[in-house]
Amino acid sequence: MHGRYLRRLSGAAASGAWVMIGLLVRRYRCLNSACTAVTFVEQVAGLTSPHVRFTLLLREMLTSIAVALAGRRGASPRRL
Repeated sequence: MHGRYLRRLSGAAASGAWVMIGLLVRRYRCLNSACTAVTFVEQVAGLTSPHVRFTLLLREMLTSIAVALAGRRGASPRRL
């Protein structure tokens, strides 16, 4: 094991409370000298991708809100 770091993910609200998930992820060093990856991180399906900042449930909720509101501002006959 080379080290570890904390990944933080926002989750959907539970009973009106904001949810933050802290996941301690281990980083490993490759001992094979022929390997191009010097270090690598253990993967947790759906949670440890480099760009994931939200849980799957929260991503689905945000996507449905975005789709429902898409284009409404431009379609409004009133100018603000």
